[in-house]
Amino acid sequence: MKRREIQNDPLERLFVRAREERVPDDGFTQRVVGRIVIPPSRNSYRVPTLATAFASVLVIVWMAFSGFSVTDFTARLSREQSGGIRLIPQSWTIPNTQKEDTNTPNHADN
Repeated sequence: MKRREIQNDPLERLFVRAREERVPDDGFTQRVVGRIVIPPSRNSYRVPTLATAFASVLVIVWMAFSGFSVTDFTARLSREQSGGIRLIPQSWTIPNTQKEDTNTPNHADN
């Protein structure tokens, strides 16, 4: 229910007179606002912007000197799309890393 729809609100009755009463300001607001010192802008957006530009230039230089080829990259992507890019393995089996001991006799041979 909205505040305006409440009938006989006790807060409304308490503050009706206070709302009508005028509080003398005598320039207090102007003095307070005049004393507020706004610090100069630090331009905090510059550091992330410059870092992004620097990283972008590094990536472009690395691509140019590493022999990166856009056509090879797009061809590789199109080949992988046919089989799909797997983010998880097809089987979740854990390979057996224990070596079989050849010195122990096999009980089935007895």
